[in-house]
Order: sequence, then C-alpha cells, then structure tokens
Amino acid sequence: EKMAKRMLCLLAAGALHGVPGAQGVWMTKNNEPESLDAFHAPVFNYHVLGMFDSGTNLMNAVGLANYQKIDESFYKCGHHEWNGEARCLWKHMPPMDESDLGFRTVIDNHIATLKKLNHSVVMMVRNPISHLASWKKAPYQLHSCARNKKWDVILETSCDMDKPPRWPDDMVFPTFKAPGLVEVWNSYVRSYVDIAKAHENAMVMRYEDLVLEPEKSMKIFADFAGVEMPENFSALAGPAKTHGHSLDSEEAVDKIKNHLYVEEPHGGEPISGHLKAICAAIDWSVLDDIPKISHDVPSYDSDCTSQ
Repeated sequence: EKMAKRMLCLLAAGALHGVPGAQGVWMTKNNEPESLDAFHAPVFNYHVLGMFDSGTNLMNAVGLANYQKIDESFYKCGHHEWNGEARCLWKHMPPMDESDLGFRTVIDNHIATLKKLNHSVVMMVRNPISHLASWKKAPYQLHSCARNKKWDVILETSCDMDKPPRWPDDMVFPTFKAPGLVEVWNSYVRSYVDIAKAHENAMVMRYEDLVLEPEKSMKIFADFAGVEMPENFSALAGPAKTHGHSLDSEEAVDKIKNHLYVEEPHGGEPISGHLKAICAAIDWSVLDDIPKISHDVPSYDSDCTSQ
C-alpha cells in the first residue's frame, strides 16, 4: 500500500514537472493526488508569458498536470543563457518596444518560430487593482516602483524595472512614466493585446478565469491551439508556487469574488484609499480585447465604478 501511494505521488509530481504524467488527479492543498484514473496525457506545447503575479505559475501547473510538453528546453530561459541574441524567452520579459535591446522584437520572433513548430502562447493578465496591490506586497523586479513606498509616492513618480539577478550588466530594462506602477500594468496589457492580434498562435487569458473555471479556461486554450483535452481533467487545490505569499485555490476564489485585495493592508495601507487616482490612470481601452471566459469574474473596472 505504501509503495502504491508513493508511485501515485511520483506520477502526479511528474505531471507537474513536464514528465509524461497522470490525468484524473485532483490535487489536494499540498498538491498531492487523491485519485488516478489514467496514465496517458495528450501533448500540448505552449509557452506562458505574463507580468509578475499574473498567474503564469498557475497556468503552467494546471497545464502540466494534464498534458505532456516536449522540447521543454525551448521554453526555459536560464539567466546565463542571455547573450544578446535572445536565444531564450523569459516569461516576464517586457513586451514593449521601449528597451534598447528590443524585447518586443525578441518576443515577436520567438512567437513566429513557435508557430512554425506548432506551439502556442498564452499571455496572462490580471485585474489591475488586484495586480497593483499584489506588487505592493511582493514587487519582484519592481522594487523601485513599490518597495517600502506609500501609495502617494507610487502614484507621483516614474520607476524602473530592475534587472533580474545574474543577468548581464548591459541589459537595459524599461522606465515607466508616472504613475509608474500603474503604467507597468498598462504597458504590459496593451502590448499583450497587440501581440495576440499580430500572432494567430498567441492569446490573452485572465488569471481570474483560470482560478474560477480552470477546466473551461484550459478547454478554450486547447481549442484555440487545436489540441484535445485530456479525458479526465486535473485541477490544483494548493498554491502553484512557493514564493510571493501565494494562495490555495479556495483562498484565491474568495479573494477574487469578494474583492478582498482592496482592503489588504500591504505596507500598512490598503489600496482602497487611493482608487480614485489609480482608476483615472488605468488604460481601460484594453478591456474589450481581453477574452472573458467565466461569468463569475467581476469586471476589471468594478472596483472603480463607484469612484
């Protein structure tokens, strides 16, 4: 019995790491399997792009729990691999044209190459108010934008995106005009929408859709890519990552449906007291071009309609 349980865990863990894995596994809060109905997973080669805390890890985890991925080395971008020729594609790479290294050109070229290989791309976006609040909590490479700063300061200043650790010193990352943190969201989402329009193998997906309706979200992405769904869909109940104060699925659903992020006191002050200025700075024109999957996801401007 112990050996059988160990094999079950190993198979499910393998699925989460891109090894040909198991379907029909509902992952517990510790991401351990409760059942195993099948051992054969369809092949789905896709790449995930998105800003920090946009659901990229969740998208990978849900996908890898249900599919096999080959040519994995094509996706992975180790810091040591950057040599000025862009042989790797970092999932958080700035998608704008503002960098001296031309990151947008790098992304466009990679997506075009992926198309020839019959690979697909999904770009994750998130409710702007929730996303900004999460960056205040865990800024990642946005230290100059949010770390140890009050909202009044954040909304009055421009900021730079920090170079990731161990990347070359001559790599140039963009500066975001004031209000810097809001412009990070605007720039990324605008660019992702443009990329989706320019490439038939790239689409935008809302983080909230994946949290509230993971199977339906993966079905839409699979249909978009021309890939079959697994016979038995596997979902995650636990956090998809171990950093950034991530939540399990029940907590994430509660946070989305009840707008709990609005009153979270990150840095001693919630975002709720600054919604008027933030809402005025958000580029709402992109909303019409972002696919909407679940009817249960609150509108991205719902936190601002009363402002």
